[in-house]
Amino acid sequence: MQTLNRAKLIVRSHVNDLLEKAEDTRKTRGLMLEEMRQNVRHVKALIAGAIADLKLIEREIDAHGIEANRWEDKAVFALKKGEEDLARRALARKGEHIKKADLYREQIDTQQEIIDSLKSSLKTLETKLDTMRFQTAKLAAAESLGALQATVDATTPADTVLDTTAFDAYDRLVDRVRDLEVHAEALAELTQGDDLEQKFHELENSEKVEADLAALKTKVHPEKQGNAPSTE
Repeated sequence: MQTLNRAKLIVRSHVNDLLEKAEDTRKTRGLMLEEMRQNVRHVKALIAGAIADLKLIEREIDAHGIEANRWEDKAVFALKKGEEDLARRALARKGEHIKKADLYREQIDTQQEIIDSLKSSLKTLETKLDTMRFQTAKLAAAESLGALQATVDATTPADTVLDTTAFDAYDRLVDRVRDLEVHAEALAELTQGDDLEQKFHELENSEKVEADLAALKTKVHPEKQGNAPSTE
């Protein structure tokens, strides 16, 4: 049993070491996944900001369009009142708003390209994130099986034929330990049974010896048996 206990301690220690190494690897991949998630969140925030900027640009275009129309109305009103110079100045102001609106329209194309590029990057990142998640889950499963297989390899004799799966090998190792324990218990019970048989055998021998001794006494000293007091 001491040998079995030592074997169990060795197996447990080896498994713990493998699990710690696997945990370190999982932590590394976990950090990589978290970094990828942060990148996805960052790009999403950039897209949201770019869309907000696009809306601001569109509002600026609309606002300058409204102002251009307003100054045109003023120019018309000035001409009706015979204020040609005032109308000229109103039209100049209108032209300024039109130019600003045109500049913002040019920014719209650039801003839309930025948004499209960010969305494309986001799609790529999300695809990579999904792939990394799948690979992480797959590698975690493989590491668990690998750690288990390594443990079995380290604690199973070389002439033992292992199955293709680590779980089967581990189950077989557990069965071997249990078989040894059962054998030890059976041996202990058998030993206890032998002791009991021995005690009865000794008792029977003792009774036979006493009977033989009594018979011998009767033969050697018959007079003593005749003078013996009655027990009736």
